[in-house]
Formats: sequence, C-alpha cells, structure tokens
Amino acid sequence: MAQESEKFVLEAEQLEELLRSGVKEKLGEGVSGKALLVRWGEGDAVLKLAHSGVSFTDFNPAAIVCSFVGRNTLGKVLENSKLSDKELVRLSLRLCVAVQEVHDKGYIHNDLMDVNVVVDEATGRVSIIDFGNACRPGQNAGYGASSNDNLAPEILGGGSSSTASDVFSVGFMLGQICDEMARPSSELRRLARKMQSAKPRQRPALSAAIKRLNSCH
Repeated sequence: MAQESEKFVLEAEQLEELLRSGVKEKLGEGVSGKALLVRWGEGDAVLKLAHSGVSFTDFNPAAIVCSFVGRNTLGKVLENSKLSDKELVRLSLRLCVAVQEVHDKGYIHNDLMDVNVVVDEATGRVSIIDFGNACRPGQNAGYGASSNDNLAPEILGGGSSSTASDVFSVGFMLGQICDEMARPSSELRRLARKMQSAKPRQRPALSAAIKRLNSCH
C-alpha cells in the first residue's frame, strides 16, 4: 500500500513459522487484532494478526506484514512538539502526500488518526500504518453507528468508503496540527475545516490540498 507499508499477505504456513520463531514483542492490540514486532529477513517488521472471526484479507488466518517504521506517532510528535510553525506546515503537506499514495494504490485506509501516522523527525518522512480497516473504494468499512470525531459521518453506520472519507480524517489531523502552532495558520485552519465538510462532495481532493499546502510551505 502506501510507501513501504503493507507489503506481504501471509498464508497459514508462513504465519505459523513466523509466530514460532520470529516474534520479538507485542506492540499493541485493538478490536480487530493485535500488532507484533517480528524479525523479518535482516530487519524488523510489524505483523498485524486478526482476532478469530475477523477477516481483513482473503486468507485464513488473516495476517499482514508491513515495514516497521518506528514508534514516533503523530500524536507523540504533537504532544512533545518543538517544531516551528513552518515545520508543522511541512508536516501537514507530507501527511497529505502519504495518504495520497495509499489512494494511488487503490485503497481507502478508513482509520486515519494520529496514532496511525508515524513520523521520522530526523528525515521528516511520514508513514501510514495499521491497515486493518482498509478496503477498496465503494466497499463498506464495517463501522457501526458511533460518534468518532476523526471519521467521516458517511462511513459511520455503514456507508461506503471513498477517498473523500479519508480526506475528512486528514482534515481532522490538520486541525490538530494547527492547534499546536504558535501562530496558527489561517490557511491551514480553513483547509482543515473544508476537508471536514459534512458532504463528501464539498471536501477538496487531496491533490488540491497538497497544492494549497505547497503554496504556503
């Protein structure tokens, strides 16, 4: 999927071998499954393993291996931020580019939030992680009715996913970034609000958001 994210879908025999000899530590656990840090070749990777009865792949058991890109989430960056306003605008741009790369590969993430974005502060690289709820455009992400502020209203309660539903979530995160600025950017704030429009058709495409962020970068 995006950048060096979800690269390998494991079949049962591969998964059994990895669980037997490759697990280093448990990184976390959620509703759909758990994430394990595993040895993969000469480096580390993240194994996303679905709970019993949950399927986010065409294989059984459901498992995905993705590159391990670190532990420094966007949430942690903003919580401990020493970035300048200019650097935060640059971070916003790189976030939009990273999500656009997911869409270019034909997927909707459906769970974009600050803990599912990893930032390498040394290089500025932004990586999208945790594709357990990802699907193709037009498919149902499987959400029930809830009031999750970072998710588009149309997918909460069973609507189909689209690039616009991910745009809503990106707008939510751009608002979080704007809140951490010493002098919040009015342009970034307007863009974040527009991306969170109630109607999907009123939200700008990520390509348009990238263009706007480039202009104030």
